[in-house]
Amino acid sequence: MYVEYDMTDANLRAMGAWVFRHSPYYRRSIPRFAVGMLACGAIAGVQVGVVEMILLSLFAVAFGLGVLVVVIPRSVVRTYRAGRAVALSRPILVELSVDGVTQRDATGHTFVRWYALEGGGRTADYVFLLVSPLNAIICPRRAFRSPDDWARFADYAISSYERALGAVGEP
Repeated sequence: MYVEYDMTDANLRAMGAWVFRHSPYYRRSIPRFAVGMLACGAIAGVQVGVVEMILLSLFAVAFGLGVLVVVIPRSVVRTYRAGRAVALSRPILVELSVDGVTQRDATGHTFVRWYALEGGGRTADYVFLLVSPLNAIICPRRAFRSPDDWARFADYAISSYERALGAVGEP
């Protein structure tokens, strides 16, 4: 089972947003970052008054959340956009097999066994297979000829990933 499509900015934005929300890397980083920012505010508060400490802590948290919500997802998109010129020279082919998923594009090919994926998910318009904490194989709905083809592909991809998780045990 396979699909071939061209990469678009909409695909890149969707991948950046999905990876940011579902990557184990970001899920672990957000609480650590927030605690670090609050600790910085508390340390600064030792040298100033309580009101200033509270204001500094709130500013630190607001700044940190701004970085996590705006800057990091945009940097993921920028990273992929930089490689986009190469990727656009040829279509992207994603092939699902019993053993795993293969992605072929202008830069080469990648094969990942189902159990080695770090995550998988489906939205109304995309299937995402998380290859690493910052990279996902994406399959847009628009690449399929019919809604049935899309549904079969998405169901097979997600069920294969979930079966592999059940066989190995969730990390």
